[in-house]
Formats: sequence, structure tokens, C-alpha cells
Amino acid sequence: MAYFKNRSQANRGATFEKLITMQNERYRMQGDAVIDKQNTKFIPIRNSSGKIVSCKVEEKATVDFMGRYRQYPVAFEAKHTSTDNIRFDRVELHQQAYLDDWERDGAIAFVAVNFNFEKAFIIPWCFYKAAIETRQRQ
Repeated sequence: MAYFKNRSQANRGATFEKLITMQNERYRMQGDAVIDKQNTKFIPIRNSSGKIVSCKVEEKATVDFMGRYRQYPVAFEAKHTSTDNIRFDRVELHQQAYLDDWERDGAIAFVAVNFNFEKAFIIPWCFYKAAIETRQRQ
């Protein structure tokens, strides 16, 4: 774990997603699951010579990972924080709506939360959503 503690803050979310991807490959090899990272679609912005100098989001991403665990569809969002708590607004409104739709149809939906590579939790979407709603009422 010491390797991960030396990573810059900007890369920690990417490192957490890489760990999830590695575990998903293990599940695939065992025949238990096929879960893939979902890519955000970008439009490249080029300068006059055709070199890509920037990009903009083409469409909002749904959630970070989708696939199946055994015969069950799975969708989840992965969140990393270097603090002892997680802000509930880290799951954006369009992602919340997507997880609502996914779960309503009987699929598995959750949020994977990592706290500074020391603790990680899988929180079923219905519980995470209840926490968001409770927080909004306060």
C-alpha cells in the first residue's frame, strides 16, 4: 500500500479505478463477471496545423463501470477521497438518475468508495441515495 500513498492527489481517483479494473479482470478470468470501465466521449479541439490542443466532453458519462456479475446486470460509480468522509454531491445528478433507472429494473447498482487507500466500501445505491436525500433535508 505504500506505493499508493505516494501518488499525487490528481491521480488517486485514476489509481482506484485501475485497481477496480484489475479486480474485474480477475473476475472475468474466473468466469464470475464481465465488468468494464465506461469511457467518457470527448471531441478533440485542434489548432490550425491539426494538432490536438484540448478537448470537450461530447456527452456526459453514465457511471464508471457496467457489466454483469453472474446473471445480474451491474452498474456502479467509483469514488476516491483522501479524507475521512465523502461528499454526497460527488455522484452527479445525471449519474444518480442513471443508477435509479438501473436499480428500478432489478439490476445491481452501487457506489464504491475508497478512503485514502486504507478503507473501501461497496454501498448499495438505495442506501447511498437515502443518505443523499437525508442530507438534502437537513
